[in-house]
Amino acid sequence: MFKLFKDTEEKQMTEQTITKDGINVYSAEWCRNCKMLAAQLTAAKVDYNYIDVEEHSELAAEKNIRSIPYTEILKGGDTLKVFTGANDYKEIIKIGRSL
Repeated sequence: MFKLFKDTEEKQMTEQTITKDGINVYSAEWCRNCKMLAAQLTAAKVDYNYIDVEEHSELAAEKNIRSIPYTEILKGGDTLKVFTGANDYKEIIKIGRSL
């Protein structure tokens, strides 16, 4: 898991991280379903980027995220698939292993 930070020094790294191939999980520390999804991905040893929607509220608004966890799968710079909620964790893991 790679946690994104809000400070100015990390802005460029944040933008590079969320646009490269892989899994981005938009989440919040207080969200139970987010914690469950993170635990499933970690147990399955699937790498993902954790983006806290409270720390990155502008990014969440730009992506029109209204429910978390919000998971996007990127490949070749394109969004392959988007999941809202934690119920699809098995499919997210399967896709994550194939990236």
